Amino acid sequence: MHNVQPEAVSVDRHPIVPFVDRSRAIGQALAAYERSGFHLGRDTFDLHLLEVTDKAACSLLRDQWTDNFPVAAYSELLATVSALRSVLGLSPTPTAADVNTWARGVREASAEASGPNRDFHEVQIVEGPHRGAVMGLWGPKEAPATEALPGPVYRLELPTECGDSTDMTFGTAYYKRLKRPHPNTGQWEYMLDRGKPFPAQGSRPHFLPAVGRYETAPENTGEVGTVYRAVIDWTDEDGRPHVGYKGPFSDPSEAAGQIRFWGNQLRDYDSENGDTRASGRIEVSLTAWAPYEPQTGSDSRA
Repeated sequence: MHNVQPEAVSVDRHPIVPFVDRSRAIGQALAAYERSGFHLGRDTFDLHLLEVTDKAACSLLRDQWTDNFPVAAYSELLATVSALRSVLGLSPTPTAADVNTWARGVREASAEASGPNRDFHEVQIVEGPHRGAVMGLWGPKEAPATEALPGPVYRLELPTECGDSTDMTFGTAYYKRLKRPHPNTGQWEYMLDRGKPFPAQGSRPHFLPAVGRYETAPENTGEVGTVYRAVIDWTDEDGRPHVGYKGPFSDPSEAAGQIRFWGNQLRDYDSENGDTRASGRIEVSLTAWAPYEPQTGSDSRA
């Protein structure tokens, strides 16, 4: 009897071509943790990877302000976890680039809220889901009446998530800064706003924007555009044929890379010729936007 798993779908809404049974792949990942002396169950594996991402992302935001910080280690860890979750069909997690893009968005929002007469400050979040994050934020040069000293924006509202891929909920963490910077570091510190609801227990930072941010197709401005996709023909271990699609991509080399990737993933390196169970081809499509004109007639659904 075969273990039938639900179809895994990538963040660009296209099927992920599996190279091993999903249940077996999770078992292999758990075995790797076992070898390191870390015991995980199948029901906690998803959540553990999410927590690893949480720690690495906040550590990245904290240590990038210091000399000799391990940016490569954090970046590689975030990318590896994101890739593993994608292969296993779990919910997407951010890479280092996503985390830095998120921080830049918070900074730009603080600039807009502070007006043209503003100053730049280094801040740290010292409690809550975003604890440890260090960022640069803007604030008005003149302090509002509620504050003793001018500094960065007085309050922050940052997105959170809670749960794993099977039951994920989203919320908001409300922060308020202290009235004076830390006397030793000079950083302005933010704590949870006691006048607002606290985040749900187990909340983590939500760094990813809307899924549309990850669409691989180029922006269509109304002109004719060319996009490419990889068509992957592969057979499972029982010899049954399947077809998978990756893309669309704006460059044919990206589609070619997908063909090489899955060819290597399904290659039998123990065979005499190193045969693979996957092959592929590149397809091209020309797209264009045109005014929509509803059809009129007896069969119209308008």
